[in-house]
Amino acid sequence: MTIENPFIAKTRLQTVRRYMPVCRNFLKKDDNVIPDEIMSDALPEYTPITRLSESMSESMKMMARIQKIRDELPGIDCGACGSPTCRAFAEDVVRGALGADRQCVVLQRSEFDTDAAEKDSD
Repeated sequence: MTIENPFIAKTRLQTVRRYMPVCRNFLKKDDNVIPDEIMSDALPEYTPITRLSESMSESMKMMARIQKIRDELPGIDCGACGSPTCRAFAEDVVRGALGADRQCVVLQRSEFDTDAAEKDSD
């Protein structure tokens, strides 16, 4: 899967949905029982995905770092770095979920252009 601009993706999904055939249910009209293959006795486990840390003070510090990194990013949500948004990228950086090789491609490009301009002026 590739990351795409959320607005373009929404438009494309609406177009696909418009031309999709009407869903055919797998249950017969006379059969009001849900098949055993679909039913499960196991309950899903709750896993908090929005919690940054166990302690509230550490979470607040992490939120401040996320905002600081987010302010330094271009904010175009291009997804070229592998994260869907710039905020998600900043959160991954603060959590330490990124490898050392993943960086903002737009910022790398602007640094490259700046370095090239400095070399040309020398």
